Amino acid sequence: IGTYQSVSVQLLPELVREMRIVAPDLAITLVENDFNEDLTEELVAGEIDVTFLQGPYEDGRLDIVDLGFDPYVVVLGAESGLARRFAGKAFPTKVLSGLSMVGQNPPSRGRDPIDDQLRAHGVKTRYVFRSNDNGAMQGMVRAGMGPAVMPLLAVDTSDPGIVIKRLD
Repeated sequence: IGTYQSVSVQLLPELVREMRIVAPDLAITLVENDFNEDLTEELVAGEIDVTFLQGPYEDGRLDIVDLGFDPYVVVLGAESGLARRFAGKAFPTKVLSGLSMVGQNPPSRGRDPIDDQLRAHGVKTRYVFRSNDNGAMQGMVRAGMGPAVMPLLAVDTSDPGIVIKRLD
């Protein structure tokens, strides 16, 4: 199964459990990759049987089924002034400009969709911590290192040390 981190944590456990009920001897291996193109090539080559992709994405060789939308949110420390200031309101994206932030390591191909969108909204990013581990990023937010913009599926929403806000 081709996948990426947030799908592996949030969606796959239940799907794999259901698959194992139907086919108890089925052996499942995950291939994690953040690049749709790589996962598509592995699928077309027969190296994986199915894959999750980040959309929108089109490839004429594939039958793609849209499973939903995973919005980007800003994750704030529960005790931060920003969490109190924007309680009950959407978070203005421009407020992130110049703040110390927690972010994801940029993909090796140099394209970072989060940073691209933040720049498009006039945000100048200043990262004080970067990681490819969603849990580590959330832990740094909880510890007061600054906010993070993350896909909602990547966030442990039961964590009392954070506040999740919709971006405007």
